[in-house]
Amino acid sequence: MRHITQGETRMKTGRLAVVAAASLALMLSRGARADDKPVTLVRAQKVGDVVHGKLTANLSIAGMMIKLEEDMKIEVKQIKPDGSVVTAETLEGGKISLPQQDIDIPAGPGDTVTRDKFGKLVDLKESGEDQSGMSPEVKKIMSIVQDIIFTDKPVMPNDSWETKFDNPAVKGQQFTIKSSYVGIEKVDGKDLWKLKQTTELQAAADSQDKMTYETTYFVDPTNGQTVKANVVAKNIPSGQGVINMDGQMTITKAPAAAKSEK
Repeated sequence: MRHITQGETRMKTGRLAVVAAASLALMLSRGARADDKPVTLVRAQKVGDVVHGKLTANLSIAGMMIKLEEDMKIEVKQIKPDGSVVTAETLEGGKISLPQQDIDIPAGPGDTVTRDKFGKLVDLKESGEDQSGMSPEVKKIMSIVQDIIFTDKPVMPNDSWETKFDNPAVKGQQFTIKSSYVGIEKVDGKDLWKLKQTTELQAAADSQDKMTYETTYFVDPTNGQTVKANVVAKNIPSGQGVINMDGQMTITKAPAAAKSEK
């Protein structure tokens, strides 16, 4: 029987390790390809659906640091034949934390918002009692950029699409929202769609500073409902000064997921 030297043992062990590593990489790549199936981004909504959410954000307004908490209610009022969804968006209250004191934000009447079936803003009817200090034009911009806009085509990870809007703040000017599907990410043990959305625009006719708004969304695949969204926004014009924001919106109560048909 031939004696195997230590050097031969090391070489054989090394070859086995290389083969094992290659096999593992192949299995992982096959697994990744199996998971990366086309996804159709849709919302499953019905009249009467009610969503409760909370926004927690750190704001810088004219250099002053503020913490903002807001509780929101969104109720589906109508679904039109073309799939557009009419909702009532109501501020249920909140709190502003200043360096020296806290100020309660009272509940107020809601705005009526119409979006098409992909999430693109179609119409905004304000309640007339605005507590934001923003002009109607800037408030409309905020309504445009705050919701994820789906595409009508199936998507794969890293696919992107663009949506153009007329700029309410600058007549004759348009701006573009860029959206992308990142893939599926596990959050609190549940697989969610992860999407990103960014935009840059001139939000005041008398200023060349660009407002930017970047959001990462985590969406429930069973109903297309946003579960969580992280937002970073800069240079939002307001009556109190320019606002910079770093915040998170979470859904505190959502409609039950639709049951799949067998």
